[in-house]
Amino acid sequence: MLLESPAAASCEIVHAHCFPAGMAAVRKFPAVVYELEQFIEDQCGHPARAGRRRSARILKAAERFVLSRSAAVVVRTQSVRQELLQRGAAAEHIFVIPRPLPTAEIEGARILPLCRYESRDDAFGVFSTLNVGRSWQAWLGELLAAARAARLKIPKLALHVEIDESLRREASRLVSQFGPEFDVRLVDKLAAAQAMSACSLVVAGAALQPGVTPVENALALAALREAKPLLAADLVCNRDVSANGSGCIWFAAGDVADLGRRIVFLASDTAFRNALVASGNLYWRQTRAPARIAEQYDAVYWHAFVRGRAGKWHTPTVSWQPSHAAI
Repeated sequence: MLLESPAAASCEIVHAHCFPAGMAAVRKFPAVVYELEQFIEDQCGHPARAGRRRSARILKAAERFVLSRSAAVVVRTQSVRQELLQRGAAAEHIFVIPRPLPTAEIEGARILPLCRYESRDDAFGVFSTLNVGRSWQAWLGELLAAARAARLKIPKLALHVEIDESLRREASRLVSQFGPEFDVRLVDKLAAAQAMSACSLVVAGAALQPGVTPVENALALAALREAKPLLAADLVCNRDVSANGSGCIWFAAGDVADLGRRIVFLASDTAFRNALVASGNLYWRQTRAPARIAEQYDAVYWHAFVRGRAGKWHTPTVSWQPSHAAI
C-alpha cells in the first residue's frame, strides 16, 4: 500500500523488508534494496501434494526474479550469502549486515524477568540451552557428561540449563541418572536471563534449525550481548555470530572429552575469561553496534543509488541452481 501511494513515486531507493514488498518494488522502482530474512522454501513450507509443489516452484521463480532485479540484496550472515552464491546470485550485489546488538544505554531499558533467581556465589556456573525440535536429549547428555568429567577438577561446578517447560519431566529424568550430588538446575525462559547473568561461562551447541535458511545461534549472540565468555561448538551457526572467534573459543561438536577439557581450562583461568569478554565486547561494537549497522546500510543505499542512476538496476542474467544449506 505504501508503494502505491503518491509519496512513494518520488523515491529513488526503496528498501523492501519482505518478499511481497520486494516483488511490488522491483516492478516499479529502479533501485531496490531487498532484505532477505529467509528463503521462500521456509515461508511456503515443503508441500507433499503435487498441486502445492507446483505453487512452491512458482514462488521460487518469483523469488529469483526479485533477487536478480534488486540493486542490492542484504542478508544477515555469511552462510546465507554463500547459499545465494550457490544458487547463482551475483556476489557484488550481496551485502552481509549482521543483526545489531544494543548498546548499554539501550539495553538498560530492557524488561527483566519478574522472578528472582538464586545463585551460589562460590560455584562456577555454566549456562546453556536446550532446543525443542532438535535432538535435545543427545545435547543434554553431552553437557552432563562433560560437566561430570570437569567436576573432577572443579568440585563446585554448577550446570544451569534453560529448557522449555514441555521438556522438563524427561530432562529431569535424564539429570537424575547422574546422581543427587550433581549440581544441575533446569530453568524456564523467564529465569534464563538472570541465570545466565549468575554464570561464569556460556556453552553454545547447535542452533534450532527450522528450515533451509541458515540461522545464527541465539545463545551465542546473547553471550556477546551479556558480556559472557563463550564456549561454542565449531558449527556454521556459531561462526556466523563470531567468524574469527572473537569473544569465544571453539570445541569440536559432538566431542564430549574436548568440551570437558575446555570447560576445565576456562574455569581455571579467570584472566583468559576476562580477555574473551573484552574481545567479544570490542568485536560487537565494531560490527554490531547500531551506529556501525547504520554505516553499513548507508553504504548499501549509495551502492543502489549509483546503480539506479547509471541505469544498471538489475543484476546480469545468471543461472540459478537449487541447493541446500546445512548447519
